[in-house]
Amino acid sequence: MAVSDIFVDGALFVTTGVAGNSTPASGTSETWTVVALSSLWPALSNGETITVQDVAAPSEIIRMTASTGSGATSVTVTRGADGTTPVTHDTGASFLCTVVSSSLNNFLSAYIVTPSMSNTKIQAQITAAEAVTGTVWVGPGLYAGVTQWTITAPITLQFSGEAVTTLTAATGAAGPILNFNAAAQIAVSVKGGVTINMNAAESSAQAVLMNNLANVEQFEDINVINGQAVGFTVTNCNAVHSDRLSVFDAVKGWSVNGDNSAEMFWRDCSYTCSLSGTTATAAFECDRTATTDVGGHYLTRFRVTRGLGTINNGILFTNSAGSLDFSPLFLDHCISDNINGSGSAYSIHQKQDVFMTGGWGTHATGNTNPVIVSNGCKNLQVSGGYYLAADGICLDLQNGTVNVAIGGGVQLDGGSCTAIGCIVGTAPTGIILGNVQVTATTFTNSANNLAEGAAYNPFVGMAVYTSGGSGASQTFQLVDGNAGGNMCFRMDGSGNLQVLPGSFASVIFELTSSGQAVFENGVSPGNFGTAVSGNRLWQGSGVPSNSSGSNGDAYLRTDGSTGTHLYFKSSGTWAGII
Repeated sequence: MAVSDIFVDGALFVTTGVAGNSTPASGTSETWTVVALSSLWPALSNGETITVQDVAAPSEIIRMTASTGSGATSVTVTRGADGTTPVTHDTGASFLCTVVSSSLNNFLSAYIVTPSMSNTKIQAQITAAEAVTGTVWVGPGLYAGVTQWTITAPITLQFSGEAVTTLTAATGAAGPILNFNAAAQIAVSVKGGVTINMNAAESSAQAVLMNNLANVEQFEDINVINGQAVGFTVTNCNAVHSDRLSVFDAVKGWSVNGDNSAEMFWRDCSYTCSLSGTTATAAFECDRTATTDVGGHYLTRFRVTRGLGTINNGILFTNSAGSLDFSPLFLDHCISDNINGSGSAYSIHQKQDVFMTGGWGTHATGNTNPVIVSNGCKNLQVSGGYYLAADGICLDLQNGTVNVAIGGGVQLDGGSCTAIGCIVGTAPTGIILGNVQVTATTFTNSANNLAEGAAYNPFVGMAVYTSGGSGASQTFQLVDGNAGGNMCFRMDGSGNLQVLPGSFASVIFELTSSGQAVFENGVSPGNFGTAVSGNRLWQGSGVPSNSSGSNGDAYLRTDGSTGTHLYFKSSGTWAGII
């Protein structure tokens, strides 16, 4: 390569006639006719050269040695530079200015594709780049009728920007359009930005398959529109960092195999339901059938929004193993907004160590499902954020959810719902509330361990709703965490506060709505500041039975007269004394 070799970024020329159609010996000088050069091309003088390569056949390096620059219709070139072998170039071939070194491998590490190439030729460029762990440069423009681009070895896919580079799926394409499908785990790099339009593909098609990817630092800026079945299918992946991926109007935005894909990072990704005919089963779904800790999932600023159509579940983590999944989940400042289908904004099943920080979750009017479902989870932390249940429940702690901490300024808004409540649960345990604001509705919980966080006052506009039934779910309980004893509280149908033992045998204390205190088992007055558990004060009509009460007790007779208003029991016998 000449010392005076010039590089002109983006400069490209197109041959005419028979220019480049032959295969002369390396070093042969030829004059080619070309379409008039653009203003990017300089005039050459004093031994200056420009290195070019055919974007469709880049193995031959060609050096331009003479040109008058912009507007020129002929140039002088040297074929087979740097020891490369001349090849036949098509009439109308495009030659791009390139930067090369003395090593042939460096030339071959950059492969360019353009919209005019066929699917077969583009796949050949990808395969060639794979052989040298090279880069495929995907030029701007509309790539129509794409069937599939398959990547099976480590390469870099350098797109030109999602606003100017679009892959349009061929009619009836089965997908995936971008098929990362290696036999063993590989590292790739995807960057620059591309839009994939799935409008003409089969309804069951995937846009992107991520299979056997590992230790990927850049997998970014892919925008899937008219998404058909799935935007991104993920399996056998580990330690992949994905940024700014987006899906519009797919039945499922992300489908992740949680059994074999972990340590997955999703940052600033989004799913949007924008078409009235779209019904999404889930914007993001990760499914597990096993419980082994293979690694966590990390969603940061992941956004699910619905304008039109239906979203059944926003962010969904399932587990059919029947026991806890030990892979942690981090949801950091995620949004699941205006969910209106048969599921929830966030639904997490049998997962241990779930951390939700600074999130947002809302349901559309008429959706009575919980905004957040924790089904049998352990160690759930909800810190900060805002969750609105227009007509349902904010947080449902199902099937024995264990160890739940809710605080950090989180706001639970029950909307217009006044009968169901903001928090409900099926036998959850270990619930800690701290700095929780509940507005517009109720607070309901049948948890065994409900405690206020240290130095916080969670009861801001909060109501505990119970009913007059006799079961645990109709009462609010306080439980001794050590001994296990409990007392139950409820309001009866007349607005009286009742206290019952855990056995629900009877009402042992009642504070009426008019302020009267009623004690079923009598009153034991204190001894001038000291509690006394011995003698009791009773009341009723008629003469008290000697079989009732204890020696030292007093009895107020409501129908008594002189000498029988007050009775005292001594030696097993009641006697009127006043």
